This record gives sequence, structure tokens and C-alpha cells, in this order.
Amino acid sequence: DMSAEAQDARFGEQACESVEQCSALSGSDSERAFMLIEKATSATNTSSGGCNQGLFREDAELHVISVSDEAEQSFEEMKVHLARLQDLKDDPDNVVLHGMGGPAPKGCEYAEFYDRYYQATLATGGIFRNLCEPDMDAHMTAFAQAVVPILDPIALEAYPLLGSIEVSEDGVALSSGWSVDQDALTLRFDDDAQPAPGSEVVISYVSPPKECRAP
Repeated sequence: DMSAEAQDARFGEQACESVEQCSALSGSDSERAFMLIEKATSATNTSSGGCNQGLFREDAELHVISVSDEAEQSFEEMKVHLARLQDLKDDPDNVVLHGMGGPAPKGCEYAEFYDRYYQATLATGGIFRNLCEPDMDAHMTAFAQAVVPILDPIALEAYPLLGSIEVSEDGVALSSGWSVDQDALTLRFDDDAQPAPGSEVVISYVSPPKECRAP
């Protein structure tokens, strides 16, 4: 509920737009990524009436992207902060951290090594991008692909007659959770029935029964 003027002033302070501001603030608070993530996803801030109401979804994976040109400066060890974030989900594998900053082991021209946050991306299976590489389009595309499931339809090789297709995942027949678009010659899985990463999906055409006629 801050006014536009107040938001501009706060952004200027956090971005250190002047020498006076930088000498007074040092920027440390805005570089404590783990602590900021914990605050953003806290029950107080994400519950009804909180400043981040609606940010945290119980029925979805939690993906976090952090960008910094300096080292991560939160107070406790990385594994302590990471454990708190993983406690937000019943399955800790549903918490994934992605980041962009100075690469291992010594950073790059414009950025210090984003040390502890880089380790957190490795620990959670996230992606890490080099802040000094200039292709921001490639960076943003990589983050988008990591965060959002790719629901591209599977192209079929022939016209799909109703009842002529069988679908299996890792050898188990799937009688539901998918649909066929006859006009587009494609098969698409429902949003809540996406195959598990790394599984083998087989789409087969069933041979139609032969029609027997009397001579």
C-alpha cells in the first residue's frame, strides 16, 4: 500500500543511487537472499491480509530465483536456511532454488562468486547462470523453462481414430489423464497428470479388429 513516491524512494535507497546512500547502507540487507526468501514466504506475510498474500501456493512446487553481484550474506549456514525453506513443503524436493551471479570459483568481472546461493542451487537441482554473460534473453528463457512445466502436445504420426490409441508410462497403461486433438493430430496430458520427469511414455495405435463377412 506504499505510494508511488515512497516506492521510488525505497528503491533508490536499496539500489544505492548516490554515494551518500551507499556509504550509509552498504547494501548488506538486500544481499541476504536466504533471509529475504524466508521473510517473503513466512506465514505472516503469505496468509490472508499479509503483504504477500497469494504468493505461496500449497499445491505447487516452490521455485525461487535470486540475482546478485555479491556474495550471499545471510547470518546462518546455507543448510540451515535451506532446511527452513524445505519445511514449507511436505516433500523437500518440491523446493528448488535458481540463481544468477558470479560463477564458481572466483566470480567474474562484474560479480563476486555467489558462493552459498550457488551451493543451494546445486543441492536443490536448480539452475545457475553467470551474471557476466551478456545474453539476458538466454538467462530468462532458462529460468522460465525450469520453473514452468512445458506442456507442448505430442505430435501423432497418423490420423487418430477414436479408441485407436493406447498410452503407457513406464509400461503402465494410462486410461485417463490425456486427450487427443484429432484436428491437430496431437496428444496432450492434463495439467494434473503430467508424466514424471525421466519416465518413458509410449503412444501406440491399436490395430482395428478384422471384419468378418460371410462369402
